[in-house]
Amino acid sequence: MVYIPLYFAKVLYLTGVVYVLFLTMCLFGLRSWHRELAAGRSSAAATLVRV
Repeated sequence: MVYIPLYFAKVLYLTGVVYVLFLTMCLFGLRSWHRELAAGRSSAAATLVRV
């Protein structure tokens, strides 16, 4: 995250944009992973209650 502003400061706009896109994809993936993890925990808890 530190390098993104540095790329823009060094007039490497395309590289900065690419890394912003990478960061955005990582954040969306992290959010999706957390949602799947939470859904898995709730379904696992429901399974334990049924048994």
